Amino acid sequence: MMSNPDQYIGKVIKANGFYSRFYAEEAKKNIHFLIVADAGSCCELRLEFICSDENAYPKNYEEGSTIIFMTGVFTHYEDQEFTRYLLATDNLLILK
Repeated sequence: MMSNPDQYIGKVIKANGFYSRFYAEEAKKNIHFLIVADAGSCCELRLEFICSDENAYPKNYEEGSTIIFMTGVFTHYEDQEFTRYLLATDNLLILK
């Protein structure tokens, strides 16, 4: 997915990891991420995700402590001059 993300667009992806978010001042919104470690746990991927239901996002979380299992469709959008990839999901299972 990292080296050729376009080949995954439209595919259903399952992932699990730790929840993270930050507030994007310029866009005036929270950006939500799933932090996924590789098999050797030496590197991590920040997989942005969106939910159509605002109430689906974790609330009152402690950074890095929530494990999320999700299934969604890998997609992309244009942000200024960059293409950004993300997982569109409404299927979150949150363990604290």
